Amino acid sequence: ISLLEDQTPNLGSDDENDDMIVIDTKDIIITMPPVEQRPFLTAILLNLARCYLSLKIPAQSIWRSTCALRVASFEPQSTEVGWSTSTLTTAYFLRAKAHNQSPSPSSLMKALRDCRRSDEILPGQKEVLKFIKVLEKREAAILKADRKLARQIGAWTEAALEKQAMTEVHHK
Repeated sequence: ISLLEDQTPNLGSDDENDDMIVIDTKDIIITMPPVEQRPFLTAILLNLARCYLSLKIPAQSIWRSTCALRVASFEPQSTEVGWSTSTLTTAYFLRAKAHNQSPSPSSLMKALRDCRRSDEILPGQKEVLKFIKVLEKREAAILKADRKLARQIGAWTEAALEKQAMTEVHHK
């Protein structure tokens, strides 16, 4: 079973008469690899996240970035910029970019949250700061459109209530 694939593995035998056991990969507990293998594993996961991001498959990119975050978070954080700090910032940034591609209504907030976490861990990264500004502009545009829609709905409601009141007056 490849634990990096988001699929349902078949753990049964090849005999057609046997009952098959099917387990979703989300139900499999993955033990943490030895310390010396963790940088390699996170590099693979982050490269997969980049690939899925390029292919515009945000859900897979989010999943791989989250896996890399889990592996890197087992390492002690220090004030030095080591592989785990670099991995955490990269994973948060890639996950933010993937959330930005996602059609989910909450994706913009998740993207902003992850970008800000990346900036907290390693402040001043130009690419992260630039992306935060892009996301904040997008958020401001959405809020502006929401306020405009709310005013329109208010006006429609007021007009409908006036029309209803006039109809009631004419029927009396």
